[in-house]
Parts: sequence; structure tokens; C-alpha cells
Amino acid sequence: MSMPLTTDSNLHSEVLERKQEMRRRAMRIRARNLTLQALVFVLIFGSWQLMADYGIIDKFFFSTPIDIIKHIYEWFTEGTSQGPLYTHFIVTFEETFLSFIIGVILGVIGGFALGRNEILSVVLGPYIQMLNALPRVVLAPIFILWLGLGMPSKVALGVTLTFFVVFFNAFQGVREVDRNLINNARLLGASKSQLARHVIIPSALTWICPASIPASASPSSAPSSASSSARPKVSAS
Repeated sequence: MSMPLTTDSNLHSEVLERKQEMRRRAMRIRARNLTLQALVFVLIFGSWQLMADYGIIDKFFFSTPIDIIKHIYEWFTEGTSQGPLYTHFIVTFEETFLSFIIGVILGVIGGFALGRNEILSVVLGPYIQMLNALPRVVLAPIFILWLGLGMPSKVALGVTLTFFVVFFNAFQGVREVDRNLINNARLLGASKSQLARHVIIPSALTWICPASIPASASPSSAPSSASSSARPKVSAS
């Protein structure tokens, strides 16, 4: 009876040793990666600072890391020429939040409508593809001319970044709903509203929710960048 107990204890100790060795190896790899990242950071910014100090690059056009840090520190301590720095953070947060909420709502409604209606998909699909192909930065001056330099123009640009990401995923999610579930719900007497509320929308959420993650980051970069990645084709299935 002592042999199996001894064997089990040996196996257990070997497993623990292997786990500890794997943890130590993972820690070494992580430390190595962090060290390499820190060295690259020092190399890039150190070279930048040295080239600026020795006149290899023009400080007027490239500045220096130290000057940038000093300027940011002054913004936090003394504020900017347009007021305290926190007010700019608040305004940016408001614009991002409004752009995200409006874009998600319009994207979900539009994707659901076109996903459930074949005629709307065929008629409006090419136009949505055309609008999605437009570079977002091209829309920025147009929105400024239409809505001015205030918050509405920035929110409108942020909505264009969020809307298409959510729309195409909502559209595809509605189209990918299991037809057997829809047919079974209809056999049980479910109305169109019940079908949408209990079958289609919950199934499409698996597509909509992941789309909301990149969409939430898009409005914050609206003034300076635009998303031009390819999306699923809107067409009747």
C-alpha cells in the first residue's frame, strides 16, 4: 500500500516543480521584454534629445523630449492660454461620450432595419458603402462649415467614426441569427416585436458588443484620424 502513495506524492511534487519552473520562466521572459522595451524607449528619446542638443535636427520643428515634458507640466500647473487643462479634458470627454452614444444608437437601428428588410438593404446598401469609403478627415472641414467650430461639428465627425463600425456588425449579426430559432419562435406564435426582442437582438449582441470596443475609441481621435478599414458587404442574403 505504500508504493502507490509514494508514487502519487512524487508525481505531485514533480507537477509543482514544473509549475514553479514555468512561472519562473514566464517571469524571466516578461522581465527581458520589459528591459528591451525600456532600452528602445531610452534609445529613441535619448537620440532625439542628443540630436536636438547638437544641432543635427532643428529644435523649432522637432522640439526636444525635455521641452515637451516641461510644457506639459506648465499646462497642468498653470493652465493653457484657453483656461485650465481639466476643462479641455471635460469637453473632450463630453464630445467622445455623445459621439459614442449617438453613433451606437444609429448604428444599431440602421443595422437592424437593413438586416431585417431586404428591400432597404438592396436600395440603401450601395450608398452606405459609398459613405463608408469617404475618408473621415475629408468630412471634418465640411462639418465645420455646416456646424461651426463648436462641439456639434466634432460630435458629428465622431458619430461618423462610430456609426459604421457598429452598423456593419449589427447588420451582419441580424443576418447571422439562427433561422431555426426564428422559425421555432414563429411556430410558437411570437409577434414581430417579440421576435426582435427575444430572438434577433440577443443573438445580434454577440456581434454588436465587440464592435462597441473599437467604436468607443474612435470618437476621441475624430479630429485627427479616421477609420478606413474594410467592412462586411451590405447585400441581400
